[in-house]
Amino acid sequence: FMEIIRRHTPPSFETIKKNVRLNPGTLTKAMKRANRMVCECTYDPELDDEGCGEDCLNRLIMIECNPKHCPCGEFCSNQRFQRGQYPKLDVVKTEKKGWGLRTLDDLESGDFVIEYCGEICSESRFKKRARKYAKARMKHHYFMKMGVNEIVDATEKGNVSRFINHSCEPNCETQKWTVCGEVRVGFF
Repeated sequence: FMEIIRRHTPPSFETIKKNVRLNPGTLTKAMKRANRMVCECTYDPELDDEGCGEDCLNRLIMIECNPKHCPCGEFCSNQRFQRGQYPKLDVVKTEKKGWGLRTLDDLESGDFVIEYCGEICSESRFKKRARKYAKARMKHHYFMKMGVNEIVDATEKGNVSRFINHSCEPNCETQKWTVCGEVRVGFF
């Protein structure tokens, strides 16, 4: 029984909760300005279940509210990346596509599933890593292009989002959000 469990264990990697930026000086002035974007939402405990709902200006333009500046404070619901508000997830072995990821909670279309986390590297570093992985005969790849000259590599460091499979009939989409001045990618 133990041998079967060991044989059916997903590839190992270091689990991280947030991207590791290998070139830390790459935040632009526009990204730093986005960090200070303050919405105009209000929260009244007598009237509202939560603050910063679907009509939050920041949410509409895919910017998470900064907890230091949001007028709704701790009641802001537009901080899902920062708070790691993911449903329960399970890594599973699939018949034809290697490892996959499924939710254990029921989700509505458009609900946040998880952030794609890994090491953010430049195109040139990515190419070196891709050659290294090919030389090591790694058959599964965990890369996602994030922007100009930025690739997220979740091969050695990442989270379980690396197991989300491609599909001919996808039920999720990726979205780029600005979170405290940095672009981050989530599955919805």
